[in-house]
Amino acid sequence: MHKEHERFADSLLAGDATGAWEQIARCHDAGVNALFIYQELITRAMHWIGDLWEQGLITVADEHLATSICDVVLTRYDLSLAPQPMAAAPQPKALFFCLEQEQHYMGLKIVASLFAQHGWEVRFLGPDLPLEYALTHTSKWKPDVVGLSFAMSHHIPSLHTYLDALTKLRHRPQLLVGGRLVNASALHDTPLDNVLLFDNLQHVHAWLSEEGNVTRWTGQRGQQKHA
Repeated sequence: MHKEHERFADSLLAGDATGAWEQIARCHDAGVNALFIYQELITRAMHWIGDLWEQGLITVADEHLATSICDVVLTRYDLSLAPQPMAAAPQPKALFFCLEQEQHYMGLKIVASLFAQHGWEVRFLGPDLPLEYALTHTSKWKPDVVGLSFAMSHHIPSLHTYLDALTKLRHRPQLLVGGRLVNASALHDTPLDNVLLFDNLQHVHAWLSEEGNVTRWTGQRGQQKHA
């Protein structure tokens, strides 16, 4: 019998958005929380699909189909969980995007969804964003947090270029880096100023529950405005 995440992956690979959504809806109706759905169902399914591709058991076209269906279902789930806006309540802001030529965006979109569920105002700019446009948008919107991810080891030099440029922004956002290769990369050996590394959603959730608490970040923004 297939595990839950494998059944979900089967629906994605079959292009069955209805079946994938119904599985998420059943979990939600059974009281399963968003973190579990993001981590144990969606993320594990996408990792399993990636493993199938690495083993040559599916094609790039299959992987792209699965990603597009997952994107639709994740967006629908996020909309169903959208919190009611609080009148005149300021929210800390988080901006997420992938490096130029980085097409693997689903993991970062899930992180963006988790931030939204914790009460942050979120913008997700998607894959393949050139540095100049990333800097322009970040400087204009002034998010408290900027999150990036990478899935290919040959993007590490580019990642360092992005991080170096972002750390020089005047409003100094907190930088977050995630991805399956975080622990395998040399990033831990070359600490960067104001950069936090995350290799799974549990760690992101823990940070959001403590250091990333909305009330604390709202207070920090107020102090910065009056500094």
